[in-house]
Amino acid sequence: AKHLSDEGNVSIAIVDKMIFFRFENYELSSTLIDGQFPNYMRVIPENQLYNFKVQKNELVESLKRTAIMVDKKAGRIFFTICPGVLKLTSQESDSGDAEVEIPCEYAGEETTIAMNYRYIEEPLRVMNTERITFEFSGEMKAVTLLSEPAEDYFHIIMPMQMASLMPVLSISYVNYRNIQNSTINLLSKEVYFVGENGQGKSNLLESVYYCAYGNSFRTRADAEVVKNGCDDFSIKTLYKRENETTESISIYFENGKKRIDKNGKLIKDRKDL
Repeated sequence: AKHLSDEGNVSIAIVDKMIFFRFENYELSSTLIDGQFPNYMRVIPENQLYNFKVQKNELVESLKRTAIMVDKKAGRIFFTICPGVLKLTSQESDSGDAEVEIPCEYAGEETTIAMNYRYIEEPLRVMNTERITFEFSGEMKAVTLLSEPAEDYFHIIMPMQMASLMPVLSISYVNYRNIQNSTINLLSKEVYFVGENGQGKSNLLESVYYCAYGNSFRTRADAEVVKNGCDDFSIKTLYKRENETTESISIYFENGKKRIDKNGKLIKDRKDL
């Protein structure tokens, strides 16, 4: 298509399982693929439960700034949506991390969704409105990206996993946010965390991420995780590997410094997690 001029005709012919194109001095042919075209309608959500709105120019600039520190292979950026604020963070790496906040219009419980920033940048380039709307129903469900006001097109983005999958057996807490000092066993096939908004469900998810990556997806300052009135905290996770052996990861924050242990041994590089 990039070779086409603004004027002239294009001839198209289909013969058996071949398609032919002729325009100007070019002749092209291609083989048609057998099979049924995928039912793309199945991935388009009929109704979304929540939405937030941002200024397009602010989102574009924040993506550029955050993407500098993103693992280019994964392209994962964390979108933490709170009433009035959208926070974009990159996963902490040896090169550093990034955190950018911009205003947003949102009324709901704090939610974090991980997405590939490229799948957001690309549609933004062709959207000519000043405001952008994101619609979503959960952390791992399809996100709808629309212009504001809505046009006759939209984009569907599938979220990414926020942490590596591993069968967690238990998590132990000491002075961690608003969670009682205790051990939560997760041996059941299905585990449900139920509670009103602001009761600590996101804190539980954050703690699993902490032990998977060695840092929070909600804040860059470990001191903010310490329970009010305390000076230190710890999280210990027991999990099962593919070979059925049990291992542990512990996060300690004491005297203003963080320490990470794996199976009782100090971890100096988070890649070893």
